[in-house]
Amino acid sequence: MQTWQQLVNGGGIRLTIARWLTPARNWIHSNGIIPDIVVEWNPTTLDEDDDPQLQAAVAHLMEEIAAREAENLAGVASGN
Repeated sequence: MQTWQQLVNGGGIRLTIARWLTPARNWIHSNGIIPDIVVEWNPTTLDEDDDPQLQAAVAHLMEEIAAREAENLAGVASGN
């Protein structure tokens, strides 16, 4: 992130005040972030009621919930 500072002589300076890093301390500027789940996205075929990214996110979360519920049930069945 950068900020612009006006100088008294009429010039200016752009000063970097922050950098965006991943938890592994990789700088994402000009690189972006590789998604954990890749979803094909074609803006020419989208409509308000069809969002493949949202659908993929909901499906992933439902799978996570089901897996955790199964773990909990297995723990109850084994007495843990």
